[in-house]
Amino acid sequence: MKKRKLLVLVSITGIYFFSMFHRIAVPGTIFDELQVTFEASAVAIATLGSIYLYIYGGMQIFTGMLADKLGSSKVLIGGGIFLAGGSIFFPFSNTIGQLYITRALVGLGASLIYLSMLKHISTYFSTENFPFLLSCSIAAGYSGGLAATYPFERATIHIGWQNSILITGFFCLFLVALSAYLLKDNFSSGKTVKSFAVLKNILKNKFIYPVIISGSGNFSIYFVLQATIGKKMLEDFAGLSSAHAASFTFAMMATAMVSVLVHGYFGKKSRKRKLFSIIAALLTLSGVIMIIINMLFFNNAVIFLIAYLLCAYGGGNILNPTLIKELNPEENAGTAVGIYNGAMYSSVAIVGNLAGMIMDLYSESATITPEAIIYPANAYTTIFAGCLLIAIISLLGAMKIREPALGRE
Repeated sequence: MKKRKLLVLVSITGIYFFSMFHRIAVPGTIFDELQVTFEASAVAIATLGSIYLYIYGGMQIFTGMLADKLGSSKVLIGGGIFLAGGSIFFPFSNTIGQLYITRALVGLGASLIYLSMLKHISTYFSTENFPFLLSCSIAAGYSGGLAATYPFERATIHIGWQNSILITGFFCLFLVALSAYLLKDNFSSGKTVKSFAVLKNILKNKFIYPVIISGSGNFSIYFVLQATIGKKMLEDFAGLSSAHAASFTFAMMATAMVSVLVHGYFGKKSRKRKLFSIIAALLTLSGVIMIIINMLFFNNAVIFLIAYLLCAYGGGNILNPTLIKELNPEENAGTAVGIYNGAMYSSVAIVGNLAGMIMDLYSESATITPEAIIYPANAYTTIFAGCLLIAIISLLGAMKIREPALGRE
């Protein structure tokens, strides 16, 4: 039974791998390729990331309810089908509108996966092992984001972005079928709950809001760097090649994976939560300050790398969703973490859209080449001035977090 549980965990983590891949790959790694192929504005391409995130964020509350009510297995397999389908049809898009529709399918599918995985771990493994097992699953899933940086960039050079994404779609479909087979005996419904009454009680819990504010701030800054403008800014501003810039976002994802594992391990050992949230917020703030100073005075690639990694480590704090889970009744874990995820990814979508809009404000000063549209330095300094404000608010939120009362092991 234990081997089967672990095999199921590996299988559903594989689906999460592709959820993370598509979250990072589009538009971050192929921003220029998409912009040139579809002759689109910066905000139109940035919207590809935002569509995913708006749907993902908006669905999280409902996904939590569905996982609590229908059971995690049904919801996860349904999400996997949408994710695989959207991934397969995305490369066949001929217009930006078709890209948006298939991207929406990917976002809808991905929105059903993470919380279902969390609920599965919460249901089938002990409370003591929850933070560590969740961190391992998320770190494994994050390797999909890792694959979406430098490896994906290299694949697009050799076989094109369309073929590369198509291959991931078929691999994802295979894992969905495997997971459905392994989970066929677990397609039972969850507990009967009054979903909206539960939602109301969670929203009345004032202790969740500092966690949401801090976690959303850190993650929105990290994610805009990782998956929207981070690679392009290094190409436009620092003059790095596509491969060199992709290696930075590769290092970011690797750092986020390390952060997830470190937070999972020390969260279990120390049973502390607030301290790690404060540290994450401080690292994010430090990273943003370093980026701004480097843009104004140095333009040094090493400084950019250090700053990117600081933001990545701060964004990988897995103890924030653990905090939300622990500040609410166990039976409401899916809905509670859904609220947190919804707020977090909606914030990311908004910040990503704003970044694209700011870039378009400077489009008249941009340099147009056959391979890319190169935006001026002022566009990026404006974006990071906004990130500085977000980082300060995140730190203030972290300092107001309440440490949950945890029992002894």
